[in-house]
Amino acid sequence: MGLVSLISEDFKVQFRVRVFYLQLYYTALEFLVALLVAKWLVVLIMLVKL
Repeated sequence: MGLVSLISEDFKVQFRVRVFYLQLYYTALEFLVALLVAKWLVVLIMLVKL
């Protein structure tokens, strides 16, 4: 029983770490996409003003 609970605890910790890194990764992706969109918006606005 002790070994099983140890393994499941380790699994939970690994799962949490993975979820955390996934969230971090997606946040970074969203940030990059937002930067790209902002860049294109600025370019479009400049083109319209010309």
